Amino acid sequence: MDSFAKIVLSALICIVALGQFVQVITRYVLQIPVMGLEETLLYSTIWLYVLGAVNASRENPTSGPTCSRSFSANRVRTHCSPSSVRC
Repeated sequence: MDSFAKIVLSALICIVALGQFVQVITRYVLQIPVMGLEETLLYSTIWLYVLGAVNASRENPTSGPTCSRSFSANRVRTHCSPSSVRC
């Protein structure tokens, strides 16, 4: 399953990059916009984000925001900051 997801992610990255390149060339250089290309790229980008988040959580399940609480003047404050990226 992991290798399938990585292949799909790689294909989606290539599709989105190539599609946006084609969209810019056809719309601004050739002055002929391709109908439906923008919507297709939108769906591909959404799936790319979702599968990328799934892949990130599989590779590093402890990644996410870290929260700390500080107590001062009878108030509890919660500070959240993104966790450091581990390589």
